[in-house]
Amino acid sequence: MAASVVTARQLEVLRTIAAETKARGYAPTLRELGDALGITSANGVADHLHALKRKGLVTHDSKKSCTLRLTVEGVAALRFIRTPSKPPIADERTTHERSSSLQKIAGA
Repeated sequence: MAASVVTARQLEVLRTIAAETKARGYAPTLRELGDALGITSANGVADHLHALKRKGLVTHDSKKSCTLRLTVEGVAALRFIRTPSKPPIADERTTHERSSSLQKIAGA
């Protein structure tokens, strides 16, 4: 099986799920997740979640609302930790863009 990579957008979905869950104590609904991400279609949100489920980064009980949960691998992806069963996150920025971002943070 080919190594699966988490895209920048999927990482944004993971971060949003984690932040909303931490802030409220429960996961967002599909509609709330779509609103937070600027996705107007519930099907678009479902597609992202399906991809994350296939990669083993989230779990979700489709018969209940607010049941999105990050798996151990999903938490590791947010922390940019490489796990034995999952590949590293793909950073879509170039080396120059990452360097520029770090310089801005450092105030250079």
